[in-house]
Amino acid sequence: MNDSNLISVCIVTPNDPKIVSKTDYVVIKLDEGEMGFLINHTPLIGKISNGFVRFNNKCVAVENGIVDFNDNNMTVICQNAQLGDDYPDALKKLNDKKAENLQESKRKLVDFTQAERDLALSLKEAKLGGFVK
Repeated sequence: MNDSNLISVCIVTPNDPKIVSKTDYVVIKLDEGEMGFLINHTPLIGKISNGFVRFNNKCVAVENGIVDFNDNNMTVICQNAQLGDDYPDALKKLNDKKAENLQESKRKLVDFTQAERDLALSLKEAKLGGFVK
């Protein structure tokens, strides 16, 4: 099958590299329900809160995004996406990644809070140092 008879799938998130593939079909879970796409499907724009994009025997769990299908090109722009072998696997990887990101955010917040304390202490010591002889 040549590339003109395939659907181009591109999934983009703000933090992770994009997922790009060519396939002959795509199944996607939108907020309105599941929908299948074959070559030359009618153009569509849809919303995905918590869903998936399935193609080439792989599944991508998707969170908070939109999908645009036009001229055999599917573009998904979303907050989070994780590739897996099937939906439960992809969803587990997505949840693990979210937990990891939450822990990293908490660590950064603690580091920032400690830095603020150190700065305040340094400023206090600097002001006192000007008065001490």
